[in-house]
Amino acid sequence: MPRPSRQEQLDKAEAAARRRIEQERRKLAANAAERRALEKKALTTRTFALGRLVLDAGLGDLEEAFLKELLALLGQVVQQADPHVTLARCLRVLDGASGTSVDGFAHAAHGVAPM
Repeated sequence: MPRPSRQEQLDKAEAAARRRIEQERRKLAANAAERRALEKKALTTRTFALGRLVLDAGLGDLEEAFLKELLALLGQVVQQADPHVTLARCLRVLDGASGTSVDGFAHAAHGVAPM
């Protein structure tokens, strides 16, 4: 049997390399599809959990337009340096207690005798 020519060897090596490339492409495509499925599942789970929180908080009865506006405002609060403090201040203002003391109603500092 005659030995294959250099051209035939190169053709055979090229065909084998193309098969390996195609196998890797299929693996990459399968991995990407699995990643997308996992991301979709995580998003669905998160969406359901957030919806549950909205309903449990009694916000489910709000009109959709108002709820969108409320969530947009909360989105702005989250962008603040300390969203917890910002939200607490806003709620104190709404509650009528701006966080300042009123003369005669402040508690004495620890270790200070009352007058």
